[in-house]
Amino acid sequence: MSTTSFRLDDDLQEKLETTANRTKRSKGWIINDALRRYIEQEELKERILAETQEALADIEAGRVVSGEEVMKWLETWGTAAETKAPLL
Repeated sequence: MSTTSFRLDDDLQEKLETTANRTKRSKGWIINDALRRYIEQEELKERILAETQEALADIEAGRVVSGEEVMKWLETWGTAAETKAPLL
């Protein structure tokens, strides 16, 4: 495990110490957990943005299924006459 130092605002230092005492966790554990969650959240935002950009490119290129086709399919969904989902 590596060591990194950084400056912590005084109010955060107090809250960190209080939280560590209350939860009986080390300050290092809390910082690692918080940083891990932050990075996961940022990675999720990046994935969502990339997927959105891909979807917009599909729309611009005309790679879409019309709402009418989807509604026709949904009307048969779960019935004996169910049709296959519309494809591009």
